[in-house]
Amino acid sequence: MTGANKGIGKEIAKGLAQKGFRVVLGARKKELGEAAVAELAEFGEVSFQQLDVTDSGTVIAAAEAVRAKFGHLDVLVSLTQHIRLALKHCFTIRTLLRL
Repeated sequence: MTGANKGIGKEIAKGLAQKGFRVVLGARKKELGEAAVAELAEFGEVSFQQLDVTDSGTVIAAAEAVRAKFGHLDVLVSLTQHIRLALKHCFTIRTLLRL
């Protein structure tokens, strides 16, 4: 999930965790992402993955990390202001994870 370290994104992540989803919180800044994970941990399984949708290297690394840890991705929530890049990378992630 991109954009989940603050605001509406954090609330969506919280709600998904409460419903039993394993949430992988993506954020550009490691310290903000890890702080959000610590705050959300009481609501369910939440982990952090550094991710910047403007950097294809971090997108590929995130997809590979999800595949290695979970085997697949059920839902991708992208709350980024860079919607064109996010859509492009969603297809990249989908291809890498063979959804």
